[in-house]
Amino acid sequence: MKLFPWSDNLVSLYLSVDYSPDFISNIELQGIHLPSNFCKAALKRRCEFLAGRACAHQALTYLGHETAGSIGIGRGNEPVWPENIVGSISHCVGHAVASVAHCSEDVVGVGVDIEKVMSRQWANQLSSQIVSLNERHHAAHFDDICQFLTLIFSAKEAIYKAIFPTVQQILDFDSVVLEQIDCDRQELTFATSLILDEYLNSEVNIKVRYSMMDDTHYITWCVIGEHHLKH
Repeated sequence: MKLFPWSDNLVSLYLSVDYSPDFISNIELQGIHLPSNFCKAALKRRCEFLAGRACAHQALTYLGHETAGSIGIGRGNEPVWPENIVGSISHCVGHAVASVAHCSEDVVGVGVDIEKVMSRQWANQLSSQIVSLNERHHAAHFDDICQFLTLIFSAKEAIYKAIFPTVQQILDFDSVVLEQIDCDRQELTFATSLILDEYLNSEVNIKVRYSMMDDTHYITWCVIGEHHLKH
């Protein structure tokens, strides 16, 4: 398991996923078990679920939390964290990652996402759903449109995970708008749309950091603070 030094506020852990019964057994030996409704799921689904939970449990340990049975499952299959903890879990083919933090004025929501760079066929099909025409102009920063679209897809997913505890609803990809890309800092800046005006302070942009793994996957993460919320 690898510890990512992303932020002083976050504990973020990564685990490579092995799709085998032994992988499941090794994680279960740590006291991490599949919920009953997952027992008949495909091997891939079970391995990825447990890998994400293993990252999350270890991250909670870094925060000084007792982890046994401490992460529940919400109605939308989102993780339910212990009191005064916020976090996020993501997994993709062969990869799992989790980020957790203590609740504070600076951290009221955390989002993390990992995505494999999409094929050109998927990019062509999904482009108009992921970005608007104005957002698409930022693709000039990238040599490959597939990388650009995957990154923005992942970044918006990370934002939606971070704000879900506040908005409590599934959001479309036009709920936030890409404003700026800083490739040197590997940072994206998003504004919120009118859809979120009831919940978020439209005068405060949301920053998403990103990193590329082995030229095939993007990891994105963001933190929402009290200053992002509408009071």
